[in-house]
Amino acid sequence: MKLVEKVLDILNSISDIKTVIYDSGFSTNVRIDREPIPAALLYLLDEFDVDISKGQKKEAANMQVFIFDVCPLDAKGEKKDEILDGIEPLVFEVIRRLS
Repeated sequence: MKLVEKVLDILNSISDIKTVIYDSGFSTNVRIDREPIPAALLYLLDEFDVDISKGQKKEAANMQVFIFDVCPLDAKGEKKDEILDGIEPLVFEVIRRLS
């Protein structure tokens, strides 16, 4: 679980992400705030240990992270671009901290 906790810590430490939702096949932990958007969803598909050498194991996980904001169904291209431009820095911040 250390890897999952690291990703959750990163998502929770980015102040512009208002809500972080963690979902796995085993449990769900939802944090609800007064300002729920933009939000991040960490979806754990699978978690396992991998043998790397000399009997040592390394934790690995198959997961997806979604960072999203709401968009009106009738939004035109400009509005969609505005929302995407708003969350793009958050996506790059998560990638930078995971690297």
